[in-house]
Amino acid sequence: MKRKIQNISAFLALALIFSCTKEDGITPNWPKKSDFGGAGRAFAVSFTVGSKAYLGTGYNGSYLKDFWEYDPSSDSWIQKADFDGTARSRATGFSVGPKGYIGLGYDGAYKNDIWEYNPSLNIWTLKSNFPSSVRDGTTCFVIGSKAYLGTGYNGSMNKDIWEFYPDSNQWTGKASFPGTGRFMCSAFSIGGKGYMGMGYSNQYENNFYEYNPVSNS
Repeated sequence: MKRKIQNISAFLALALIFSCTKEDGITPNWPKKSDFGGAGRAFAVSFTVGSKAYLGTGYNGSYLKDFWEYDPSSDSWIQKADFDGTARSRATGFSVGPKGYIGLGYDGAYKNDIWEYNPSLNIWTLKSNFPSSVRDGTTCFVIGSKAYLGTGYNGSMNKDIWEFYPDSNQWTGKASFPGTGRFMCSAFSIGGKGYMGMGYSNQYENNFYEYNPVSNS
């Protein structure tokens, strides 16, 4: 009887594995990739340009500014020029076109500087500062050739939103986030619209909002 129960258990386990297989025959999973090339850390930022990903800054007992490129085709990390601003955590990272951007964050003081990274030249260039108050934990999404940054924390919770146009290096104020002021939100863009929500205000949030750049609403 014991062997029969073991056989049934094994059969059920196999059935569960096959039931989780997608229609294309690929079992959904998370394959292990090469470990990050730098030291372990929290509060790093990342962005993608073309077929490569870029990751850096963060905190592991010290504020960090090293910067790394990940190539998924070779599953390899290459160290690039250090972030040119001060070492920091809880910065914001995004990309527009062929360039990436890192800014704001905290290095013992709240920051509002924005730096542009050129992967082709492996150099950093200081851009116009974020025009509102210094802060960390800011959220960003990108629509077309413009980035939208806002929310964040600087001793109080913020909900203002600003549009950044890298081609002209200019900032424009936009309709504020309609939820409560907060930081460490999640954000993304799909189909010409931006989405932002969750995060922490004076409580953990689960609401979500859609932003339409055409109507600024």
